[in-house]
Amino acid sequence: MKTQIDTFNATGKLPSHPFIICSTSGCDTKTTCFSKNLESKIKLYNGLEQLLSTFTCKVCRAGTTPLQNAKIKKVVIRAKRMTKTDTRAALVRDLINNAPKMDFSPRKPVGFLRDSPETVRSITADGSCIRPDIFLNSGRKCDDCGYNNCCQSKVKTFSKTYTIEII
Repeated sequence: MKTQIDTFNATGKLPSHPFIICSTSGCDTKTTCFSKNLESKIKLYNGLEQLLSTFTCKVCRAGTTPLQNAKIKKVVIRAKRMTKTDTRAALVRDLINNAPKMDFSPRKPVGFLRDSPETVRSITADGSCIRPDIFLNSGRKCDDCGYNNCCQSKVKTFSKTYTIEII
């Protein structure tokens, strides 16, 4: 210990710089302590010799400190707060998991409707389109649809260059 004090007086540093070794038997914990922190510990322990002979690390102090009049805190674990992005992600996951299964079997032919224009008129009487796939693929125009002669859809539109062909 005398050599450590002499080294500190000569250089301003401990030989184990930047650590102080715990003085508890069986503990080899090194605590970082240098500069202002070392100076304050020397004042706290009333000298370097006292510091080196009685210094104990946090782990050792926690194990030997008796709990006197200690209040036990109840820790309440709260559920994680959902942010907007978490809520949206959960909603998307639910939508993907609960999405109906699509049936990609061959399409049913609708060619029988061309032979019965009255059936086409009755289907489109409420304003719905009988072939929305053709309507949407043609840029919201009915130019390519084969049912435009008897269709009564409310969305029925033609391009300026379309000429009506009477069959």
